[in-house]
Amino acid sequence: MIKTTILFVATILLSLTSLQSNASSITGTPHDLSNRSMGSTETCKFCHIPHNANPNKVSPLWNRIIGETPYKIYTSDSRKTDENQPTLTSQTRLCLSCHDGSTAMDVGEGSHMIDKSKVISLTTDHPVSVMYANNPVVVAGKFKQATSTKFVDANLQLPLYGGNLECGTCHNPHDNQFGSFLRVSNAKSELCFSCHIM
Repeated sequence: MIKTTILFVATILLSLTSLQSNASSITGTPHDLSNRSMGSTETCKFCHIPHNANPNKVSPLWNRIIGETPYKIYTSDSRKTDENQPTLTSQTRLCLSCHDGSTAMDVGEGSHMIDKSKVISLTTDHPVSVMYANNPVVVAGKFKQATSTKFVDANLQLPLYGGNLECGTCHNPHDNQFGSFLRVSNAKSELCFSCHIM
């Protein structure tokens, strides 16, 4: 019983430390909305809600509305992963709850900020919600094979979500050390070459 209690307390403390670490890494970045005169100084509040979260939302404690907006998805002749366009997954919809060009709070333009003249169009952005792991088209010479259904790379820095490449594969919303919330540096296209063969 004592071991169980100690393990439980240690788990709680570790979780709190992790949450504090995430809040610290966001402070002062574009995702820190607490310093933008929006009525709160709480860093995490703009994305997460500790109490009374909507149980129908796709992510626990999510404080944004996840719409079912029909987005026009990127297509090309070289991307024939299936006959139908991919359905945007809940992981990508979390990102789009701010970054779809219509609902973001005080955002600037960026390389992956959706073109505001095409509010529901994702046609000018990198494809998302695309099956990457175990996809025969992906391993056909233009892309590197994923190391597993959970990660693109052997260093386990670029996660897949159910085998899919999503916004979160390249971006970590809680860490901006490489700029643009990239998971790894893109100096000399390092991030791009994690998947693409040039």
